[in-house]
Amino acid sequence: MANMADELEPLLPTEYPELWRTMAHAIFMRLRLQGNTTDDVRVHGRLAMELTEALADAIGGDTIYIPVGHFFRNDARARALIADCNSGVRLGEAARRHGYTPARAKQLLREWAEDDFNARQGSLPID
Repeated sequence: MANMADELEPLLPTEYPELWRTMAHAIFMRLRLQGNTTDDVRVHGRLAMELTEALADAIGGDTIYIPVGHFFRNDARARALIADCNSGVRLGEAARRHGYTPARAKQLLREWAEDDFNARQGSLPID
């Protein structure tokens, strides 16, 4: 897989910011693994750069946190942990029950709470 990521590097402008490089590499790898790997590397590279630059246009200049999104990725174990905690089961017990460390369980709950808050805030009418 490292070879595939290396295929993109010569196509990227030297002045590309490091975050753009990271995003372009992630997009490129997904395209190469999910798409037709016989397609020209330049096609996937160009698309990766276009998508990276579209993201930069859409959210550039803002400091953002991108949650891993365990709850929203249909992780049944994480959803069960969150449901237990929301129904009053203590964090340590819920973590043990679902095979997480207490620290990881707390992290999942924090991500869920942030995602839930942002989802509800996004629906507030602002006049």
